[in-house]
Amino acid sequence: MGKSEKKIHIIGAGLSGLVAAVVLERFGYHPIIIERDNHIGGRLQTEKVNGYQVDVGFQVLLEAYPKLQEYAKLDQLQLKSFEPGASIYLNSKWEVLGDFTRSPKLFFRTLSSSVGNFKDK
Repeated sequence: MGKSEKKIHIIGAGLSGLVAAVVLERFGYHPIIIERDNHIGGRLQTEKVNGYQVDVGFQVLLEAYPKLQEYAKLDQLQLKSFEPGASIYLNSKWEVLGDFTRSPKLFFRTLSSSVGNFKDK
């Protein structure tokens, strides 16, 4: 049985599924991608809401991954960085927790936050 005769099914048309299909095609296979939604991209999607583009879902993109650098055109994505931390709405106000070892300006806001105790921070 030749490569083109073997049936390979990939479940999900997210980033990993699409890259798997590309790699298999490079090796002469003809995979079939099965996706339950009516769009590709998995958790990576953008919707228009009241004329604005809104990213939906949660995805952390770690640019240092060698395979990501190999398959994605990072320079075309117009990526933006976020401060290492979180804003938490608690008791009718916003609290900030951050990794002040990577972003020293978050030091005082994190230590004075009512979220968690000193040891947690």
